[in-house]
Amino acid sequence: MRLGLNYVDGIGETVRDRILQKRDDRSFTSLQNFCQRTRIPERLVENLIKAGAFDFCGMSRRNLFWELGRFELLPK
Repeated sequence: MRLGLNYVDGIGETVRDRILQKRDDRSFTSLQNFCQRTRIPERLVENLIKAGAFDFCGMSRRNLFWELGRFELLPK
């Protein structure tokens, strides 16, 4: 996962480490769970959706973008 995150636009070492630390605490269960626990900016979540990081949710990427719009996130 570390190597994969390095290839996502805008995901630097600090954000990568935060994602991995939160995932090590317990697995992410949904897009909303990920957003609430990591608190990373919306633009970075969008880049992760584009890269397929949330394919485990069983939703199309288009629907993930729609769902993302419902959450209150950090500004782009």
